[in-house]
Amino acid sequence: MQTGCSGRRAISSGAGVGAAKRFMIRSLHEVFGPDADSLTAKVDLAQTPEDLRKLAEKHRELMASMGSRRKADAYWQGIDDLLPAP
Repeated sequence: MQTGCSGRRAISSGAGVGAAKRFMIRSLHEVFGPDADSLTAKVDLAQTPEDLRKLAEKHRELMASMGSRRKADAYWQGIDDLLPAP
């Protein structure tokens, strides 16, 4: 395990991708309910941390546009904790 400049743990890419996918899918279902299925399908297909970060950014923007800025910020914080920054 590595510790970045910010003091947060960065986990290895393989573990990071799996944990991030689980976090993203759980969070999307909490926010969007059954409507999250089309979003979670793309999460399942993503293979790299970069792919997941791109999807997460779109999800964050969607959440914020629906008036859930606090949930969007919490979602992004979770992603930032789980995936190494590019």
